[in-house]
Amino acid sequence: MSEMWFPGWVASVDGKDREVICGNYLFRVVPLDEGDHEVKLYFVSWSFRIGAAVSLATLLAGLWFLWRYRTKDSLKGLLGKRFAAA
Repeated sequence: MSEMWFPGWVASVDGKDREVICGNYLFRVVPLDEGDHEVKLYFVSWSFRIGAAVSLATLLAGLWFLWRYRTKDSLKGLLGKRFAAA
């Protein structure tokens, strides 16, 4: 296959998962037996999944923070006297 190899590619050959390997230091290669096959390639980005998990954790922590300090009195102590008038 004349496309650039990058970690995260997964192949499905006739419904069964196959490893995508790097060929000639550059290209994606899916080993096949002789004959006609249905080959599907898809990309699984672990960095995206890790980033999404970190973002979700940050969102949940922010919501918890807002819920925890939702009263005006709590915000006075949290933000200091300078922002208490607002």
